[in-house]
Amino acid sequence: MRPTITRTSLIFSLCIFSGVTMAATTDGLFGGVNEYSYNTEASPNDKHNTHSLGTANSEYNDGSGGDRYDINYLGFDISDGQFQFGAVGGSILTTPHLDIDADSIDKSPLYLGDIAINVTDQGADYQDPTQNGGMSNEWDYAVRILTMAADSFTFSVLTADDPQWLGLDIYGREATDAGHHTDTFRMENGAAIGGQVFTGKITPDSDASDGADDYVLEGSFDLSLLSLFDEEVGGRIITYLTMSCANDEAIVVGDVSPVPLPSTVWLFGSALIGFVGVSRRTKV
Repeated sequence: MRPTITRTSLIFSLCIFSGVTMAATTDGLFGGVNEYSYNTEASPNDKHNTHSLGTANSEYNDGSGGDRYDINYLGFDISDGQFQFGAVGGSILTTPHLDIDADSIDKSPLYLGDIAINVTDQGADYQDPTQNGGMSNEWDYAVRILTMAADSFTFSVLTADDPQWLGLDIYGREATDAGHHTDTFRMENGAAIGGQVFTGKITPDSDASDGADDYVLEGSFDLSLLSLFDEEVGGRIITYLTMSCANDEAIVVGDVSPVPLPSTVWLFGSALIGFVGVSRRTKV
């Protein structure tokens, strides 16, 4: 007797393997603006500079204070059950607030805020958080950096039943709406989901002395921590990042399609069909 595999099972297997998609690599190296499916370069997103009411100082690369206070890029992706995020900017990316008391966050030094994450329905309206009062306290999750080393960092994902966010206006500009203020700097009442701690990668500038704007910060965590996001339905995920002076603000709005079943499930399914497709010919 000789087992033979049917054409149907072979075609099915080819379809499965050809459906494998590329994902971001959270290795601390920037793979270009398209490394992340949802990023500040893709419409309707924007990398904002808010230190001026007009356009004279709304330059893309440099904010007031120089390159070290830039956030030039923010992106996220979803792949194989992971939420991946990445940012490119100046040495501000290496200076997280690390639970510094709000009264101690003053003009200098400046600190990086939490990465705020909001989950809602696809196509849902939202208020631009880079505007005064926009989406304050409506952010569901926060990526909180816990420790920072030369080439890596640790972080947790925080949430709360009724998230409360610290807003900052260290230059007293909010009354005139002249920029340099944010309502979404740090989640004040959040707790680390499951007490989990993750490790990310950060690549410093080749000449760290000038603080220039080519630092890369990347990390990933289990998508299941964003429990408001239903993988079978999809939804709109919004991410936001700024610093204590709100010199730069980055927002990414992504309408995420339903997440396909994990590859292991598909491979298990293909194996089953392969077994079904095996026929045994009996010699007469």
